[in-house]
Parts: sequence; C-alpha cells; structure tokens
Amino acid sequence: MLMTAPRGVQSGNRATWFGLYYNISGSVVYLHPVGLELLVDHKALDSAQWTIQNVFFQGHYYESLAQLEEQFEAGQVNVVVIPNNGTGGSWSLKSQVPPGPAPPLQFHPQGARFSVQGSRVTSSLWTFSFGLGAFSGPRIFDVHFQGERLAYEISLQEVLVVYGGNTLVAMVNRYMDQGFCMGKFATPLTCGVDCTTYLATYVDWHFLLEFQGARTLYNALLLLSRTRACP
Repeated sequence: MLMTAPRGVQSGNRATWFGLYYNISGSVVYLHPVGLELLVDHKALDSAQWTIQNVFFQGHYYESLAQLEEQFEAGQVNVVVIPNNGTGGSWSLKSQVPPGPAPPLQFHPQGARFSVQGSRVTSSLWTFSFGLGAFSGPRIFDVHFQGERLAYEISLQEVLVVYGGNTLVAMVNRYMDQGFCMGKFATPLTCGVDCTTYLATYVDWHFLLEFQGARTLYNALLLLSRTRACP
C-alpha cells in the first residue's frame, strides 16, 4: 500500500513500509500477511535507484535482505510454513467438511409470535415500524415495549472502519473508511443463507432515487422471532 501523503520524519524524506500478503481469492488481503515488510526509500524519480533501508520479518528487524537470508540459512529465523499458499488452512473461506444433510427446521405450532401489516410489526410485547432508508440504511420507528415508547427512530446512518495493527505497515495507517447509502447499495437477502430459518418474513422495498420511476429491491429486509435457546 502506498498513500499519496509523503512519508518520512524530515522534509524531503520519501520512505514507506511495504507489506507482503497472500493473494487469496474471495478474501481481504490484510487477513493473510506473509510476515515480511520492507522499508523502501523511493525518493529518487528513477525506480531503479530505490533502495531497501530496513527489513522486518516475524517480529525482528534486519539491516538488509542479505542479512535475513544469511540468518535464514543458519537456521536462526523462525519460519511458519503455511500450506497451499494459505488457501487450505482453517482461515480459508472453503468449507473444511463435506456438505451434509440440511439442519432441522423450526416451526411454530401455535403460529407466528408477531404479525406484519405493511411496515408495522406487532407482537405481545413489542410494536414498531420499520423501513430501509436510501442513505441511512435499516431503521425502525415508534418503538413501544408493553405500550411504553422507548425510541422515536433507531437507524444505522453510517458505517466507520478504523484501520490499525501491531505491524509497521498497520501502525502508520491511521485512517478510516466511511460507508453511506446503505439502502441504495443493499442487495437481496437469500433464504437459508442470510437467515438460517425458513420462518422469516421477507419484505420488498421500493426506492425513488436517481431514476424516473420507482425501483424494487426484492427481499430487502427480513423479520423473524429468534429463539435464544437455538443457535
């Protein structure tokens, strides 16, 4: 990763820590570091003149790659072998067991414990209205518990992701990603995948945004009565 801001502690410095990661399909690269990081001096306009000022591997500093190679050949470097280039471990997105039979399904012998009329949900204890804002994402309104109002509106509004870590590359990345328009960029939910119970109530949602006519997002929201005794 190379940020646009110049790196260094003095004027004119151009040195950046680069981290190496496994390129695993379907996963975020930052979750699979190799453990090798290089401090590169890239002050020169010609990349052929760039030099490596320092090396960091598995928690230890080395003056150069030659010193790291020398200690590796001498058996003084702690090396962790990752099989299959990191694609077959317990952290992989691939299933560790073959697919088995479908799990048992829940059912309500006395019927559902809540009802949905339009965007209004009513149960023996709770009543509230729900929606999906194009900018604020999922939200609920007029929340009552046993007849007492607890909140007028509860919504997601935005999502912030803070970056950091205990490596040299991660320590200098002091920034955040901000997500908005959660409703606009929402995708349909899949029964049995996004929700393991087949008793959930799926609701479509309609938007009038950036188009001449309304757009429909099918299965945009789901409502279910969760039993705490079940996983």
